[in-house]
Amino acid sequence: MPASPVKSVPADSPTRSRRAFVDRGFGGILAGIVLFAAVVRVTTLGVEDYWLDELHALLDSAGGRGAFEALPVGEILHDLPRYTDLTADCSWGAVWRDMRNDSHPPLYFLLLHGWRRLVGDGELLVRLPSTVFSALSVIPLALILRELGRPRAGLVAALLLSVAYAHVLIGQQARPYSLAVLLVSSSFALLIMLERRGEGLGRLQKTLCWSAYGVLVALAMLTHYFAGLALLGQAVYVLFRLRGAALRNWAIALGCAGLVWALVWLPGFCAQWGFIAGQDWVADAGPGRLARTLIRASDLPVRMLLATRLPNWSSLSVIYPALLGLLLLVGSIVAVWRCRTRVAAVFLCWYLVPCISLALLDALTSKQLLTHLRYSSVALPGLVGLVVLAASCLRRPMPAVLAGIAAVAIALTLRLPALPSPQARVAAQLLQTQLRPGDLLVFDAQGWIPLWVRRDLVQVTYYMPALACDVLMLNAAPPPETVARLGGYERIFVVSPRIDAVPHPAPGIMQLAGRSEYIRDIGWIYSFARTAGQATTTQP
Repeated sequence: MPASPVKSVPADSPTRSRRAFVDRGFGGILAGIVLFAAVVRVTTLGVEDYWLDELHALLDSAGGRGAFEALPVGEILHDLPRYTDLTADCSWGAVWRDMRNDSHPPLYFLLLHGWRRLVGDGELLVRLPSTVFSALSVIPLALILRELGRPRAGLVAALLLSVAYAHVLIGQQARPYSLAVLLVSSSFALLIMLERRGEGLGRLQKTLCWSAYGVLVALAMLTHYFAGLALLGQAVYVLFRLRGAALRNWAIALGCAGLVWALVWLPGFCAQWGFIAGQDWVADAGPGRLARTLIRASDLPVRMLLATRLPNWSSLSVIYPALLGLLLLVGSIVAVWRCRTRVAAVFLCWYLVPCISLALLDALTSKQLLTHLRYSSVALPGLVGLVVLAASCLRRPMPAVLAGIAAVAIALTLRLPALPSPQARVAAQLLQTQLRPGDLLVFDAQGWIPLWVRRDLVQVTYYMPALACDVLMLNAAPPPETVARLGGYERIFVVSPRIDAVPHPAPGIMQLAGRSEYIRDIGWIYSFARTAGQATTTQP
């Protein structure tokens, strides 16, 4: 794109005065935006129960994921330990070794291990690091735009990013996504600074800056594999923009980062590959999957910015947000093109390359990664930067009006969760009041995906401080030897999402004594007893 012409501004004009005010107060305004972002995330940080992936983070940071995944299905388990708890035997090395049973790099979980050792557990405390990472990650975006000569646009972009739904979402979950966004954004900011001011730096300063860039890239890849998609977009930008010594220095820094990652984690990644390849819960192999992939890619900008419930991807209603998302993206690209601004190139690469890569992965592997905002969250700052630059190309006062409307519209949707957490605490409290030593607690997910039975087990038992009863997991009919042992129990409680029939573990031996109301995303709790009235369930 040809460079935009430079317009002279009178020294006493209001425009120059506003620019001077922004330049002087940039740091203070940005600090206020960071504080605002933290408040937005903290106010509802401990409201929702942990969901499955967060409990997986607790398992990983406690070194208990492997033992939990090895629990046999179809066998009665006695004295089931709490694998999510930190024990005296849990060490940094145990966490590192146990990561082969997960599908993520280890950095975040090692940090979480240390954080839990320091402050303890609880939804608010465990999620707090993600909130800090999320709030801080608005800073690099503002710095990039200031480096590109758009400080006011940088502050507006930081404000919009602070209330963008996907950014708030990852900032309220005990998962590695917000740390990945912070590291990727910081690497982009340092790269732009080196592109713009690298020639004026001394040799030592230049070496330190490129070394810091390499460290950020290595840490990002040790945090989440999909950070590599944003770094791929970064590489596309570099190959088009950098030349000579700058390009050579970037290649050296990137090569060193890749070497460090390979030495530190390549064996762990190879050990994880079987687990990663077996992740069938994101499969989408039905007819029309290519059309659904295109729709998910098209409405991604809308879902990133606004809190919307996940739609039925086969419904015609998904066409409207897809068209709106396309309009937002294409309109932004056209606006920056007509404005003849070259500074938008970094944001185009930052957003488009990861999203196109995810769409290709979905199309080639029959997955639906684009359904889940956490996987594309590393591209969100690129989208926000592009949209804000496009708005700044419009006639004044339209940019300010549009920014205000967008901020209000986004903020009004923040309290609508796209994926409400399971009411695991409700189920746990109901069971805790009735279970006694000698009872059997069954998690029955026959006919559901294999992941579901372990999901319900870890979600419900986490909120039970003591589990004195025996436990049985079922994702298929129990084997005969297990059926024979069921007759030795006086009372059996069943947690099940099944809607096809009442899950009866011991027909002919026990009779149904009660059933709870539906518990969100958990199912029902059934009680069975040899004598009517021995086991009952209260309403949640």
